[in-house]
This record gives sequence, C-alpha cells and structure tokens, in this order.
Amino acid sequence: MPQTPNRPFIRLRGHPLAWVAILLVLSWILLEIMAGVAFVRDSYSAYEGTVVAVQGQNWLDHLTLEFTPVDHLIIETDDGRTLDRRVTVENRAFFRIEVGDLVVKARGFNSRAHVPGKPTVQDLIDGAKNPPRL
Repeated sequence: MPQTPNRPFIRLRGHPLAWVAILLVLSWILLEIMAGVAFVRDSYSAYEGTVVAVQGQNWLDHLTLEFTPVDHLIIETDDGRTLDRRVTVENRAFFRIEVGDLVVKARGFNSRAHVPGKPTVQDLIDGAKNPPRL
C-alpha cells in the first residue's frame, strides 16, 4: 500500500474555494494600498477652506490596518469645491478644529491643518500656568 504524505495544509490550486480566497486577499491588499495613498495625499497636500462637517471613521476605515483614529473634515474651498480630508483626532483636538472654522494647511508632511489665529490647547495650558498679573 503506497504511503501518502501527511499534508496538514489545504492545497489551494485544487480547492474549489481557492479563487474566492485569493480574490478576497488581493482585494484587501488593494484596499490597504488605496487607504495608504489617501492618507499620504491628505498628509502632504495643501488646502484651505471652511469646515462644513466633521465625520468620524467610516466603514472603509475600519477594514484597514490604520491604527491612528482619524476624522474626516469636509471642507468647502473658495471656488466651491468640496474636499474630504483626513486628520488625526489628536491634531483636530489640539488645534480645536470645529465646524465653521477656516482651516489652512501648507504643503508638506511637517505642516498640520490648523485654524489661523485660534489659540491651541498648548496656548491655553500655558496661559493657565502663567495668568496675567493685574
């Protein structure tokens, strides 16, 4: 009697659901790449406009391996375009970005979206530590 090798893993080529599994894995990889490109685009590009709405994470953000919680800023520019830009929750809280604020972000990875003229949380903390003398 011939001996068959002990195969603990399923051979994908002969399995009927192999193509379904392969397509699911490839689509998940494509989703990760698209999310990475969108995050890099939002982190680098410059924009300016009024915040129309702030949305939390959508269902697509939950499928990716993005560990930083993000908010989606819906921004209306001066020429009437509507932009959907991702900012981290920490960045939005630190710069106190709310609906109706004018948001400015310069081009580059080191710049952050902020509201010009509005004090940051750090400015408020420093002001509380060193109150003005009367």
